[in-house]
Amino acid sequence: MANQSSAVEQLVSLAHTRTGDDAARVRPDGSGYALPNALPPRRRLVMQPGLDDALKRLVSKTRFTKRARFNAQMRYSAKNSASILALTVVSVLALAISMYSSQAEEPIRLFNGAIPLDLIGNFLSLLALSFGFVVALGNYQDKALRLQQCALDLTRLLDRIENARQLQIAVADDLSTWTTAYHDIMEQCPYNHADVDSERASFNDETPTMQRVWNQIWYLWGVWGIHALPFLIFLCFTIAAI
Repeated sequence: MANQSSAVEQLVSLAHTRTGDDAARVRPDGSGYALPNALPPRRRLVMQPGLDDALKRLVSKTRFTKRARFNAQMRYSAKNSASILALTVVSVLALAISMYSSQAEEPIRLFNGAIPLDLIGNFLSLLALSFGFVVALGNYQDKALRLQQCALDLTRLLDRIENARQLQIAVADDLSTWTTAYHDIMEQCPYNHADVDSERASFNDETPTMQRVWNQIWYLWGVWGIHALPFLIFLCFTIAAI
């Protein structure tokens, strides 16, 4: 009996031994992050005291960060579209004004003769060049893709943690491994979400309406901002023409 008991204990000890590298790592192709092999496919243990509460906190933090990263990804995608649209509008306006003024027999002046149309065309040409630099240096599309990848990696990590909690097969070492994986995923993403993204991630059914309204205003300002300038210029031209 003693020998059998010792053999069983050795088998249990071997069943709990980890295999592979437990550190989160970047995939060979450089896209995203390979999660650690935290749970060998063989054990079913009773959750250790206090471990479930720690896992709940990690799940809550991971879920909140995932939502904020997805919000930031959508904001940068919208900002990229807004910048391209603004650049297109400015370029078309500058070209149309240049063509129209070059075919006019006499110099055209707007706003009661205060501003020559040629001057406005030159200003729009410089504005189009400036927006070109904004689109190039803003790198909004790359930011959106990197934040989306970060959110997807957090989603995979979250699924692994929640599955372990439901099956009650997590031990203290898994908590350490998953916490390290969470921080590794965050460190691999060079961009961060903004306060407006975090606030939107915290919304629930009890969030006041005015808080949602103000958040939406700041969100639209973050997306458009200076990109709304071409449309204001077009509106001024329309008023002057009338």
